Amino acid sequence: MRRVEQFFTLLILFTAVIFLGNCGGVSTGKSGSSGTASGSGSGGSGSGSGGTQTIPGYGEGTGGSGQTSPPKFLYADPLPGGGPYAASIQSNGIISLTTSGSANNLDPRTLAIDPSGSFIFQTAQGYNNGTQGGIFAYTINRSNGSLGQASATYMTGQTFFADVVDNQGKFLYVLGSSGVYAFNIQSGTGALTAVAGSPFAAAAPSSPGFSQPATLMAVDQTNHFLYASTSSGIFGYTINQTTGQLTAIAGSPFGGSQVTDSWTIVITPTNSYLYQLQSQNSAKLYGYSINQTSGALTPLSGSPFNSGGCGSIVAPGTIGVPGPDNMTIASAGKFMYDNCGIYSIDESTGVIAQVSATGPGDWPVISPTGDFLWAITGDQQSCFHCDVGVTTYQVDANTGALTPVPNSFVLLTNSEVGGVNSLAITK
Repeated sequence: MRRVEQFFTLLILFTAVIFLGNCGGVSTGKSGSSGTASGSGSGGSGSGSGGTQTIPGYGEGTGGSGQTSPPKFLYADPLPGGGPYAASIQSNGIISLTTSGSANNLDPRTLAIDPSGSFIFQTAQGYNNGTQGGIFAYTINRSNGSLGQASATYMTGQTFFADVVDNQGKFLYVLGSSGVYAFNIQSGTGALTAVAGSPFAAAAPSSPGFSQPATLMAVDQTNHFLYASTSSGIFGYTINQTTGQLTAIAGSPFGGSQVTDSWTIVITPTNSYLYQLQSQNSAKLYGYSINQTSGALTPLSGSPFNSGGCGSIVAPGTIGVPGPDNMTIASAGKFMYDNCGIYSIDESTGVIAQVSATGPGDWPVISPTGDFLWAITGDQQSCFHCDVGVTTYQVDANTGALTPVPNSFVLLTNSEVGGVNSLAITK
């Protein structure tokens, strides 16, 4: 009887382990060595030993790393310069302006926020041989989202194009003209210190035009891989989880021989696929499966996909319908949005199809929970002095359709004196 009792005890423990191992996140259903998946080819499938990998399902293309919660704050990069505009987000999705950031910079490009929503890092391209470029850090007031004076500046006078924080909030990666710069983020203060070996080799970004930023960097859901979109294709790296150092993935850069002027990129919340757009070309969407063990990218069958037309919900000719700059996906992962429209994602194959050619405006960012989306828009026909701001959209979870929230447009600036380059949201 003792052996029978031991057998049932082991059986119960084994069942409990299996149950707990599959709780939380999104299961990829892909197997691989050491508990990670091994995949390549059009479906990103793999084989091997080890078990099922759990994917956290973070929202993508939001500017804030490692988040699944509804956002509380929104930030917008000003043009020609200065600290980010800051706003709190109400329960109906409408934003309310609060104290903006203050900085002496020129031509800010992108904003990256750590997973806790405590710090925001702003890159600046600079102007006239890099004057007032650099990295600018701000501490977020967690009560109202306000920023104030930049808490620190780094590598001023150098040109930077894009940045991203890893999903654990330990490292900041920044794409510059000399490669990918890596920094440790000090817990509690947000202070940056260079990672040994930084910068890491990468080509310079594509150049579609003066001061046109894009989401050129992405960290995968498992926090193992970093991707940077450059003029030579997509550079891929393995992230050392302890030091933040980067090691080039075999075969990197990817897609350089097939895609000219690689531009904005995004990874799906399931971690299965990476999508890529060309600068100033919204007609084709390139897709790759992500090998869950190595991080290598393999072109999807049928890629590039025809992304259809490029329109806008706001009146034709308004600000917010230039070339592609950001793609964003809620945690549910059913639909992808850019400034040209709405796209469905077939998770089994990675095939992406445009379901609507009415885009929300420029640089859309969607709540990880999928209920609201924000975009840079104008409130009138294109003119010399157009109002520029942010509009809130309600999202239909079943169809992905967008409906402008009445009276949600919030004015940030006027095109006679400036513009808005990019957005970021955080919990």
